[in-house]
Order: sequence, then structure tokens, then C-alpha cells
Amino acid sequence: MNQKDQKNKIHEADRNKRRPAFVVNGKSGKQPKTLKKRREFLKISASGERFVTKGFILQIGEKQKNLTNSTSFGYTTSKKVGNAVERNRVRRQLREIARLVLANKIEDGRDFVLVGRRNALDLPFSKLVKDALWALKKMGLNKEA
Repeated sequence: MNQKDQKNKIHEADRNKRRPAFVVNGKSGKQPKTLKKRREFLKISASGERFVTKGFILQIGEKQKNLTNSTSFGYTTSKKVGNAVERNRVRRQLREIARLVLANKIEDGRDFVLVGRRNALDLPFSKLVKDALWALKKMGLNKEA
């Protein structure tokens, strides 16, 4: 066995050991439906319900009256947050918050927009998760509250 084969075996063993980076209440969750159109973001922004934390702003849309009752999430960051790398990092963190926390703890039929803020770059992910849980509790949308 040559040196290259040994390295490949080591890397393959590492890949098999990997777990989700962050698990809340033993659940990792699946990626929820994503908002794509500008009009969807504007509709939720105009609804008026929002909660501001240090790392992000959570905007909540009206309860939908359709047959699917599916919950959707939108993620956005402005250029004030930083360059493209920093904005993408904040958006990835917001997607993880939606996947791990929000999708498991909210009632169906609402749309949410998470707006990233500059402070999210400096805050640890666990603080962002706590802020999301606190925002849901404050708005009365937490299933377990």
C-alpha cells in the first residue's frame, strides 16, 4: 500500500465519523422551503410583524389560507454586513437556524424572512440559536412555550 492509499483511507474514515455540526434537542431537521421571489420578501416585510435581535431580524408573514399550510423561509443580508464572503457566511448561519430551530418549533402556514445583521459575524452560533428561540417565545409562535 503506497502513501496515497493510506491518506485516502484516513480521510475516508474521518468522513464516516462526521456528525451534524449543531444539534438542537437531538434533532438536526431538514432544509425548509425557501422564498425566492422579491415580491414574497416585500409582502412579508409589509406585514409589520418583526423581532430584532443582535444578530438578525425575524420578520413574520400573515398566516396562509391555502391547502398545503407549508412554512417558507427567506434569507437576506445587505451590503452593510460586509463583503460577499461575510454576507454568505451570515446567510449560511441563518439557514442553519431555520433548519435546526425554527422549522421544528413553529406553527405551519407562515412565511418568515431572516435578515442578517453585521453583529452576526461576531456572535457565536449558539447565541444566534438562543436569540431565535427567544424571538419565537416573545412572538408566541413557539409550540413548546
